[in-house]
Amino acid sequence: MTFSAVLRRERANAIASALAGWLDQTSRSAPNVGQTCTVTISTGQLSAGDVLASVTPAGCAQPATLTVPDFSGGGTARVAATPDTFFFTPRATIATAGNANPDVLLRMSVADQPPLRCIRLTGALGILEIGRNTSASSTRATCDQWNDI
Repeated sequence: MTFSAVLRRERANAIASALAGWLDQTSRSAPNVGQTCTVTISTGQLSAGDVLASVTPAGCAQPATLTVPDFSGGGTARVAATPDTFFFTPRATIATAGNANPDVLLRMSVADQPPLRCIRLTGALGILEIGRNTSASSTRATCDQWNDI
């Protein structure tokens, strides 16, 4: 594996780990704040410092916005989300407009090259899983290995 491939892998892992941790914190906060927490994922090509995710009300997560990590040497992240806005309810479940218990799938890559990283949220129980696809670069693809980055 080349150095640039290793660097892309570690950058993709950093984005996925940061977002998964932030989402976990946000999902656990909804019952404590006693109201629905609305999460919005920024999609498309994002650079270091761009907003990756945000939540309202701000008390649902600290910080209320998560930014793309600053990678030494540059690089951009490509992010896709289905859907890009969803809710953590006070009962610690996930909801979207028109669907009380959906699944949410977030996909991300670095510089439109492999590997692909995914985060899947299962609505009924709010289970968060991290996945990967080491050969896919497109955020239109999906991960084929779960619970392992």
